Amino acid sequence: MKAFFGLMLIAGLCINNLSAQVSLGVRAFYNNAWQQYDESLLILRENVYIHNAGAAATVEYAIDPHFSLVVEPGFVQRGAACLPGFGLPIGGSEVTFVGSYVEMPVLAQAHLYALQNKLQFFVQAGAGYSYLMKAHRKFDFVNPEAPSQRERINFDQEPNINRLDFGYYGGGGIGIKAGPGYLTATCRYYHGMPDVDDFQVSKNRAMSYGVGYRITL
Repeated sequence: MKAFFGLMLIAGLCINNLSAQVSLGVRAFYNNAWQQYDESLLILRENVYIHNAGAAATVEYAIDPHFSLVVEPGFVQRGAACLPGFGLPIGGSEVTFVGSYVEMPVLAQAHLYALQNKLQFFVQAGAGYSYLMKAHRKFDFVNPEAPSQRERINFDQEPNINRLDFGYYGGGGIGIKAGPGYLTATCRYYHGMPDVDDFQVSKNRAMSYGVGYRITL
């Protein structure tokens, strides 16, 4: 969380001398994450997703009435509910991998207003880096009465885990005028490029659905 607030501070300093074309806001979102594996790996499980929540700060700089640049430093969890290639303990049925990231996406945003600027429709596309702060594996067992086991990952002992992730974002949403700012609803897809684990194809994927609020300075 210290890294998250540090990113927020940096974003604030960067816009300190800009004009009233700058908007600030916050966004909370539900995140549905998974990993893309090699096609040769047969995953005999329907549920490959992990579900969690995340949060981000929003800094938007309007270049003209229909185009903006958006920076959203935030916190998110990514991973998968199945982890092929990892040894299971005796009686184990599955391994879930969960990684906690700070991220810094930079997005281009095109938007249109309607109903005398009471509604805003927008689409976004961009790219950004993420850094893996911590991660853990959760072991589930065939016996439903057996409690799950959780193991925190030591990155010094597992250098095959890539802590730096890079990917592309795309999505859109709607803003509704509420008081001095806009209440927003967004849907966004994340497409990670590097493998999380050097030992196997394991690229991060995620869909997020969020609500937020932003106000123009």
